[in-house]
Formats: sequence, C-alpha cells, structure tokens
Amino acid sequence: MDKKQAIALLHKERILESAKNLFYSQGYKETTIDDLSKHSQYSRRTIYTYFINKEDILNHLIEKELLKLYTNIEQVIADENDYFSCWINIWNIIAEYVRDNRMINDMIINVNSTMLAQQKDSVTKSIIELGKKINEIQQNYLITGQRQGKVKKDIDIKITVYMFYSIISVLSQILLSKDNSVGCSWQQVYKQMLGMIEEK
Repeated sequence: MDKKQAIALLHKERILESAKNLFYSQGYKETTIDDLSKHSQYSRRTIYTYFINKEDILNHLIEKELLKLYTNIEQVIADENDYFSCWINIWNIIAEYVRDNRMINDMIINVNSTMLAQQKDSVTKSIIELGKKINEIQQNYLITGQRQGKVKKDIDIKITVYMFYSIISVLSQILLSKDNSVGCSWQQVYKQMLGMIEEK
C-alpha cells in the first residue's frame, strides 16, 4: 500500500466511524449526509469521493464488522486446544459482536437475502461471502468434533449453527438489559448449548 492509498484508507475509516456513531445515536434513516459531513468534519464532496450514498456507507460498515467477526472466530479455532472451550470462546465472540453491532445485526437479520444477492457491487458480494464463511467455519468445526467423537452424530450441522446464532442474538438483548427477566447467566446458556451438541 502506497502513501496515497494509506491516506485514502484513513479517511474512509474516519468517515465510517462517524457514520457508525451517528447511526447508533440518531438512527440510520434519520441520519443525513449533511449530518455525517458535520460530525466527521469532511465535506459532502469528500464523502462522495469514497462512498456512493448512505446505503453504501452502511454496507461498508457491515462488511467491516463481519470481517472482524470471521477473523476472530478463525483465530480462536487456531489458538484454542480444548474443543468445547473453543466453542465457548466462539460464542463469546458472537455475543460481543451482537452487543457492539446491534443495529447492524438487526439489519442483517431483516435483509431480504434474495434482494441482497441481486445487487452486483463488490461490497454486497463480500457481505454475502463473509456470511457464508462465518457459517461454514462453524459448521466445519462441528464436523471436526463429530470425527473426534466429541459431537453428536445425529445433529443437523447447518441448523445447529443457525440456532447458536439465534440463541445468542435473542438472549444478548435480555442478558445485557438492566431488567434481566430470564434470570440466567451466559455460563448457564453456554452449558445448555454445549448439551445440544456434546456426545455423552
């Protein structure tokens, strides 16, 4: 990366960080490019140099956070020796992602995957591919556990990974709220999730 590319990347990152702060503080729909210009201290012209429109900014944010999620999961699988401790670490990473990116997570869940797949830009394609890779790395780790005799043979691998994400996504909203009406901890949740897959 040359100096010019490094400077452009720095500007993009600063604009994205400002956009993320605004989207969370006043909402995605309510945030305008003028708001972003004032908050980031970049002119509208500069913002449009790096991004097509507000949706493009959001897509870049989604891509950035999904890449971070994938990289963190990949790293913990490479570093952790104990199979089930690794799953707990993966779930902690996902819970942290959901906590830190609630608005982005909600938009990903609510997005029409068919409409997303019809978009041709490279960022949207990257989002779709990262979503697949995040699911696949977990599915492959379950298959590794089955081969090692640690994971039940009769579970549906794909559905199990979707269930893990859904459980963490829903419960994080409850467990992180001031009024924890469920009355349980992450440790208790993870114990139940391990029970879903562990071969006795």
